[in-house]
Amino acid sequence: MDRLVHLDLKGAPPQITYLEKVVPLVASWGATGLLVEYEDTFPYWEPLEGVQSSSSYSKKDVQSLLQIASGCQLIVIPLIQTFGHLEFVLKHNQWSYLREVERFPSEVCPSCDDTIPLLETMITQILTLHPDSPYLHIGCDEVWEMGHCSNCKKTEMKREELFLRHVTRLAHCIKTIQPKIVPIIWDDMIRTTDPQLLKESGLSECVEIMVWSYGETLNFPPGMWERYGKTFGKIWVGTAWKGASGVDALLPNVNMHIHNHEAWMQLLQSETAFSSFTFQGLALTGWSRYDHYAVLCELLPVGLPSLALCLGTLQQGSFSEWLHSSVSRSLGFREVIPLDPLPRHVIVEDLNQEESFPGSEIYLAVLHLAGVHHRTLELKATMVFRGWFHDYNVQRKFINPRHVELILHQLTELNESLEKTRKSLGESLKQYVKAEAEWMGCNVEPLSRELSCLLSSARELVLGPPAPST
Repeated sequence: MDRLVHLDLKGAPPQITYLEKVVPLVASWGATGLLVEYEDTFPYWEPLEGVQSSSSYSKKDVQSLLQIASGCQLIVIPLIQTFGHLEFVLKHNQWSYLREVERFPSEVCPSCDDTIPLLETMITQILTLHPDSPYLHIGCDEVWEMGHCSNCKKTEMKREELFLRHVTRLAHCIKTIQPKIVPIIWDDMIRTTDPQLLKESGLSECVEIMVWSYGETLNFPPGMWERYGKTFGKIWVGTAWKGASGVDALLPNVNMHIHNHEAWMQLLQSETAFSSFTFQGLALTGWSRYDHYAVLCELLPVGLPSLALCLGTLQQGSFSEWLHSSVSRSLGFREVIPLDPLPRHVIVEDLNQEESFPGSEIYLAVLHLAGVHHRTLELKATMVFRGWFHDYNVQRKFINPRHVELILHQLTELNESLEKTRKSLGESLKQYVKAEAEWMGCNVEPLSRELSCLLSSARELVLGPPAPST
């Protein structure tokens, strides 16, 4: 059974020097391959050079990643979106005319004559740099807009028919480029499709499906497995180790991710659900952002303890106290890895820095930051803050100094803690990821401005206005 670890490089792409440390670690935890989603970090060349972002990798970087993976005996499967989630291409004026809906940059029109040639060029470049990959994941999830444009309306096809025609065309195109490649698609757009329609489209003969669900319980439409059993011979499943518990989450919900893997293992052991399939393996997804325009969620270094526990759960067949303790010790934790995402008061001694995992200093700093966020919310919810530090009272300087002095003391502590964390993160992030400014701008700067503003008001109320500058 393959266990693919998904690297979502469209958000906070890791430095290659960091991946050199992480990939061997992931292999030692039980991974057998990588599912690499580049999006706009792939080093496209003409005529697609404009797709690259400022944080894209070079061709040499991609080759280095493949060499690292090969040295660890990991297969590498590239993932490229080819229907929905194409914002990184369709946002550009050069290709915006290919949008299904003019004002939405997510979905490409499946009926435009220029769509397949564009995707064919993208696929050719991806496969050129991944000559040994046995599979190509072509996405095709969450295609919300179909059948709206004039080209699609002329076909008089239903949404399902448009979807199946596009994906089947694309799969045949891939076979023309590289006959040995097996395309994989996410399954969510065909969960309720009639098996007869799937067979008539030819889709089941040219792709394998990856059925994904990331929650603690797995919820699928009634009869879905039976429909798939009549159509597809081989399936993959998609789990999650980070990036599925909150669009702007700082920390992974490790408990949820472990339960997700346990739920999948229970289902996979059910003969009634899977007797008709050849089970190919799992892709453990680790999303960095929910789509091209979304803010960043959990960083790779912050998610590594969750990934280690999820891979361990798959290998052991279940989660246990022994596994929790064993994995925690191997990563340098003096106590067990916290499973609850709710922040706690974390001290540096929680990790033995000399024996910990690469990026552990970011993990600790983000735990501290989450703690500051949490304690700020707690302070604002207190009776003292709500009753004696309301905007109305502050603006009119109608306050009781006894209460505001207490608030000032707490705000000072929070601000000092945040500034210490900001310094630690600023020094560490650049070593590991390429999105330091974005991450700090979303997760540190807004809180810093809020605390500074509150602190300034409290100081002025308690100590009087600052002396004029000379």
